[in-house]
Amino acid sequence: MKEAIISKYGGQTLPTHNRGSVTIDEIFVSLGITIFAGGFLDFEDGIPSDHRAAWIDIEYSEILRHSLPPIIKPKTRRLHCNHPRVKNHT
Repeated sequence: MKEAIISKYGGQTLPTHNRGSVTIDEIFVSLGITIFAGGFLDFEDGIPSDHRAAWIDIEYSEILRHSLPPIIKPKTRRLHCNHPRVKNHT
């Protein structure tokens, strides 16, 4: 396991607790995972907390070990109902 954000940016650290002076929060990933980007949000940016939120950007194929299948949209179908209580409102 490695520290994703610190290893990506060459060991540059910043305090992750609002009353601290060192990094105490991090995201850990397996050694084979490539991190494209990552970082820490400002305090209370997005979540009310006294810690910074950490984030990383990775490819799905890095985690799932394969590409996601393409999304195939179904063809539009018209609803057909022959029930006598259903009226045609056209």
